[in-house]
Amino acid sequence: MQNIPRSVHLTTAVFLFFLFVCGFDEATDIILFLFTLLNFMVVWMVYSVLRFEYVSPFTFQKRFYEDADNKGIKEEDM
Repeated sequence: MQNIPRSVHLTTAVFLFFLFVCGFDEATDIILFLFTLLNFMVVWMVYSVLRFEYVSPFTFQKRFYEDADNKGIKEEDM
């Protein structure tokens, strides 16, 4: 797979830390801060993924999924 933007890794790491912190009842302030922060990070992640400069050399008809070598459904199979 191509190199994905760093925002995906960072947002995933903060989300996993958020899930870990949710297990503690005493950390309400941290949970609320991370919940607010994650909303902005998800928007940043989506924006950076959509702006990622990668153009596939294949069309949708030639290759259904980019990371698989499977061909699309042929017309005669339908």
